[in-house]
Amino acid sequence: MVRLIEFLLLLGAAYWLYARWRNSNRIEESTNQNKQTKPTVAPVQPMVECAYCNLRLPMNEALSHAGNYFCDASHRDAINAKGWLGAAKFSPSANFNERPDTSIDTLVIHHISLPVGKFGGGFVEDFFCNRLNVELDPYFKEIGHLQVSSHFLIDRQGSLTQFVGCNDRAWHAGMSNLFERDQCNDFSIGIELEGTGEAEYTSAQYETLAKLTNIIKKKYPIQYIVGHSDISPERKTDPGLSFDWEIYRQKANISEVQMPFGTTSR
Repeated sequence: MVRLIEFLLLLGAAYWLYARWRNSNRIEESTNQNKQTKPTVAPVQPMVECAYCNLRLPMNEALSHAGNYFCDASHRDAINAKGWLGAAKFSPSANFNERPDTSIDTLVIHHISLPVGKFGGGFVEDFFCNRLNVELDPYFKEIGHLQVSSHFLIDRQGSLTQFVGCNDRAWHAGMSNLFERDQCNDFSIGIELEGTGEAEYTSAQYETLAKLTNIIKKKYPIQYIVGHSDISPERKTDPGLSFDWEIYRQKANISEVQMPFGTTSR
């Protein structure tokens, strides 16, 4: 009888241990299953603002260009309400002021190289932004005090930089006259080409200039496209004899009426 009781006690203890082991396995299996089925939470995307329309959207859905974000390519390739073109590199200049109450109806084509006759180096950008190191070249000491600007610059590779919003008045034309209207800065947009007027301009520059011209024409009622020499003939020669007005006219699909001084190089 005693042995039977001992046997039953051992059998009960064994069953109790087995039950605990089974319960432990079930808990572990349930935990593992929960880990496997738990949904993965996607990381939260930072929000950015379209530089054209100011719409806020997730960064991974936006188009990034030159440090700015856009809804799509059409917004990148358009001039926004403040006069800035998303396709350009922005390098804001302090050399501008408000326009008078007048229509923006003229494009003025210029050339520039710094030092004179040399290309590259970023000196034109520095000049327009009042940070030109005058110790780097004797000519820089002659011009370092000047405060000038242009709306756009197209370098030899066709890269586009904007310094002043098109709605504002850049200081590019100086003393000038177009059809008995003085102070052409009031009603014009200035486009600088990196060049000398003697060296041939590059095909990349003509391509960018044509695209820029058509973008500007979509935004503003452009009537005239002229050279700096056309509005300041006694002071200026740019864009010079090497600028091919006919190539430019064809690439940008400009009517002859909009080129009142013709397409002959001058």
